[in-house]
Amino acid sequence: MMKNMMKTACAIAVLAASANVMAESVDLSIKGNITPVACIPEIAGGGVIDYGTIAGDSLKADDFTYLPARTTNLTIHCDAPAKIALKVTNNRTGTVPGRPIKNAYDKPTDGAKLFGTENAPTLGLGMANENAIGGWAATFTNPLADDVKADVILTSNTGTNWIKNSWLSPTLNGTRLSSMAKTGELVPVAARIFSYDIKVESYINKSSELDLSKPAALDGSATIELVYL
Repeated sequence: MMKNMMKTACAIAVLAASANVMAESVDLSIKGNITPVACIPEIAGGGVIDYGTIAGDSLKADDFTYLPARTTNLTIHCDAPAKIALKVTNNRTGTVPGRPIKNAYDKPTDGAKLFGTENAPTLGLGMANENAIGGWAATFTNPLADDVKADVILTSNTGTNWIKNSWLSPTLNGTRLSSMAKTGELVPVAARIFSYDIKVESYINKSSELDLSKPAALDGSATIELVYL
């Protein structure tokens, strides 16, 4: 243990010494963002969808086990009318069963359906004992802008074009954003208070493809980031 620590200390000293000899100047950058308004997002229950304890023997051996749909609420309070969007990042890429590619999101496992379709933007529930546990997807429902019913719209090119689309749809490069528009329109609307219900559907993989000899924790995770338009 001491030998490893000494090697690390020497490496740091060499790098520091080299930097002192070679560097003739350094840069100091001052960064930040000024926004015309401030908006604060709040999500019910701390943003946790907790399915509690699931008995291994309650899982289907040769089919997917679908968990009860759950709903939480996301509310965004702004100190003045603002146009905002939501950027979603999948924190468990490559963990959908049968879909090991680390994309922004994956299609469900062949044969699995979420929200009645096999093409839902699906996120993984993490890995347990080197096995993918399952998948989940979510939609934004009951959108309200200043207590007025609205539509959820989606852009895949940072706002150049919008379509009506309510999926919680993760992005890889930051160009896919969700926003709200007046009913029937495709232009982000300005408001002081935005409210979304987020409905989640999940499934667990076939137990025959899981190692249930050890505990397995569902570990789905996505980050929802506020973007000013």
